[in-house]
Amino acid sequence: MNYQPQQSRILIVDDTVKNLQVLGTILEQEGYQINVAQNGAQALEIAEKANPNLILLDIMMPELDGFETCKRLKANEELAKIPVIFLTARGESEDIVQGFEIGAVDYVTKPFQASELLVRVRTHLSIHNLQSALRYSMEENARMKREHEALLRHELKNRITPILGYSHMLMQVAQDDKQKRWATNIYNSSEDMDNLIDALKGLQDIEAGTISLAKEALDLHPLLVRIADDLATSLDHRVQIDIEGEEISVNADRNLLTGVFHNLIKNAAEHIVELDDESQRIVRLRLSKGLGKTIVAINNGGDPVPQDLLDAFFEKFNTENKPGGTGLGTTYAALVTHAHDGDIAVTSTQEEGTTVTVTLPA
Repeated sequence: MNYQPQQSRILIVDDTVKNLQVLGTILEQEGYQINVAQNGAQALEIAEKANPNLILLDIMMPELDGFETCKRLKANEELAKIPVIFLTARGESEDIVQGFEIGAVDYVTKPFQASELLVRVRTHLSIHNLQSALRYSMEENARMKREHEALLRHELKNRITPILGYSHMLMQVAQDDKQKRWATNIYNSSEDMDNLIDALKGLQDIEAGTISLAKEALDLHPLLVRIADDLATSLDHRVQIDIEGEEISVNADRNLLTGVFHNLIKNAAEHIVELDDESQRIVRLRLSKGLGKTIVAINNGGDPVPQDLLDAFFEKFNTENKPGGTGLGTTYAALVTHAHDGDIAVTSTQEEGTTVTVTLPA
């Protein structure tokens, strides 16, 4: 990256006019654009208007000293990334350490050595420019990825819609069971793809933070009962779903949290639905409270999840070798749980089975 002093603006903050003159002369001779302030309040005002690339900030100033001025700069989202170099007449280690702790990148001691000052300024301006370029590149890559995915979803939706429509018509006019089965398979597969596209859109919205939570007081027990009844019916009651624990209310988004527990309970049920022993086809849900937390544990038996799949349990497309699975259900559950300031974890052993634990603020 080409470095041009003429393109960089430096704000000098010092309550001593002589110091402003010395520093201003050194930097202007190198081609830097200069702004000056004689106190912390003035520095904050000028920084907001001029948006400098670097700030040289005196520590010892009356009223608003350099430390407090730096804290306020770092607390301002628009100014926080501007590098701050402290100017100090003292070399005590506690000053230097405190400066670094509140966000300064370097310090220069008085009296000023022009060569040292210029090297430090050039170094931190170069780092700042590289960081800015990197942030811009990452933001552009993220933007292009979002646009690409949105376009892809739109085009896929356009192509799936007629397949769904025509396959549904074929199901109605099929002349024998074989034709009806073929048409039904086409329709079901297209519907699965349509749902997958919607699921990916939902995940992207959560990851990008563009989805807002419509929180309300929510009783977990009846919510879980309804989900369990729906899933048991869809699986022809081949799996038993037991719920135990006390009545617990949380402040959460009903639709999103329903999706969390639907995905997790469905995942647990599908893991054991094909077991020969009916007594092993049980999913156990336990609700509990503790230390300001609401805990829902979802347990199932069957073979333990292999360690490599366990490590990737909440990652996208972790299908656990299930035919027809998308591998997005557990990812969705994790993202929504974290969006509610909660936590989610999984354990799996031969003795205890597989347990997914969702922890939410009480």
